[in-house]
Amino acid sequence: MHTQRHSVRGQQIIVAHVLLSSQGHQTALHRAAMVGNCDIIDGLIKGGCALDLQDKDGNTALHEVSWHGFCQSVKLLVKAGADVHVRNKAGNTALHLACQNANGQSAHVLLLGGSRPDIKNNVGDTCLHVAARYNHLAMIKILVGALCSVTEKNQVGDTALHVAAALNHKKTVQLLLEAGTDGNARNNAGKTALDKARDYNHKDVSLLLARAPQVSMRCFFGHRPMIH
Repeated sequence: MHTQRHSVRGQQIIVAHVLLSSQGHQTALHRAAMVGNCDIIDGLIKGGCALDLQDKDGNTALHEVSWHGFCQSVKLLVKAGADVHVRNKAGNTALHLACQNANGQSAHVLLLGGSRPDIKNNVGDTCLHVAARYNHLAMIKILVGALCSVTEKNQVGDTALHVAAALNHKKTVQLLLEAGTDGNARNNAGKTALDKARDYNHKDVSLLLARAPQVSMRCFFGHRPMIH
């Protein structure tokens, strides 16, 4: 009897969420994702809800849980078959958003689920560009460990190293150099990362770039990078 009441209660919760009025094209799954409610998400999945519907900004439920760092919810959605490659209106995948907010566990799940770190958003930024822009060292290590490209350029020709140098992110610059980024790469304006650092008078970063050898990725990690 207790099991039956629990089952009925679960069904009532699911129905209640399905019947919520939509705002901004958000589904019940979006709303559950925004608060990381695994019980509701699991119930909606088992009820056969569509996993990849997008809201007015192009975000799916997977975008929401990745942005907020609800790792268990990310696992539920990825396991259920949510498309990890869907891009929102800014061109960002769920992995882009996880990288922006330094949600390493969510990023790890997305990568294991097949997310490609080198997909570019509308301005040409890969996930590595995003992690470098926000100075998220742990995320950069995860991405490099997943064999992302360290040489990809965005629409203005900047590599992740250009981005980090312009923003005076010294530790990120060091990490990218050690990961094998080409310090001599030039953007569309013909500038290297060193030029960008000098443009903004970032003396320590300029010195680091001027003196840095190109350290191989194998030397940095001591072994072939893998997703753990």
